[in-house]
Amino acid sequence: MLSFLKNKNLYIHLLGWLVFIALIGLLFFLQNGHIPTTILLKIGFGVSLFYINYYLLIPSLLFKRKFILYFVSILSIIALTTLFYTYTKTYFFHTFHYESSHHVHYKHHTSSKFMLSTFIYMILILIGIAVKVLNYWNKDEKRKLKISSNRTQSELQNLKNQINPHFLFNSLNSIYALTLKKSDKSPDAVMMLSDLMRYMLYETDIEYVSLEKEIAYIKNYIALQKLQIANSDTIQLTINGNPHNQRISPLILISFIENAFKFGTDFSGKTKIDIDITIKQEELHFSCKNIIGNTSEASNKEYGGIGIKNTKERLKLSYPDKHWLTIDKDNHTYFVTLLLKLT
Repeated sequence: MLSFLKNKNLYIHLLGWLVFIALIGLLFFLQNGHIPTTILLKIGFGVSLFYINYYLLIPSLLFKRKFILYFVSILSIIALTTLFYTYTKTYFFHTFHYESSHHVHYKHHTSSKFMLSTFIYMILILIGIAVKVLNYWNKDEKRKLKISSNRTQSELQNLKNQINPHFLFNSLNSIYALTLKKSDKSPDAVMMLSDLMRYMLYETDIEYVSLEKEIAYIKNYIALQKLQIANSDTIQLTINGNPHNQRISPLILISFIENAFKFGTDFSGKTKIDIDITIKQEELHFSCKNIIGNTSEASNKEYGGIGIKNTKERLKLSYPDKHWLTIDKDNHTYFVTLLLKLT
């Protein structure tokens, strides 16, 4: 019972009927100077006709494209309702003498009264169709939006799942290179990888994460990569602005940075990577520039491979019309610039 009373559609229908009754009453008052009591009886039959059409005829006939059968059914039910109303009104007046003498002419069914009843019932039929179609369209739009949202979230999750193994394999290769050299940095590398994996597994399953945490993740990733580079002084990360209270889609920048290390380092000590992250109000400006150290691999493969491809797809899904990405290169350098609207 309480759930029924909390149904907002109930109050919308009640309000609609009050407005309809008020308009019909005003129409009669302006034409005749009074509001006949029989109009309430007429509207009562009209309400029954409305809900028969609304809950029965429209879903079972009109929405199933049985137009002829629906049209015949509507005409039949209007005729029956009008006749039933006429006989009910006549019996009501003859038995109880409810109307005063100057309303006696309402006892007799005339063609004009029949046309008036038919007109009112046709209005109710059209209102019922309009309301039902509007509700159907609204529910269909909500259903489509929900399907689209679920599909988008599923696509985003699939893209993240593809990026994570890509990152893991690259990091394991880095640690493997250190172990081959029997480097004392190997234990630190394992701990860094553990921290990075913890963040990726437990904190990136939501749509947006804290920008501060994402930047901390990037710093750890760069620190891990530096362990295997002989001269890491030429690797620069610059953070400008305040990331506090800002949020970002998780792991959206890491593919560009991974790519910089992939192509910007030839493990011979020649490394040059400049990464800049600037936060201005509700915008994030990201730039990454690296020399093309491994020129043979860079010339044989598309820039970034699956990681960059997935990131581009995620940007389209997470930041539609809110991002601007440029990837370019010359003979010696890759350039990546990205502008994100964080809100």
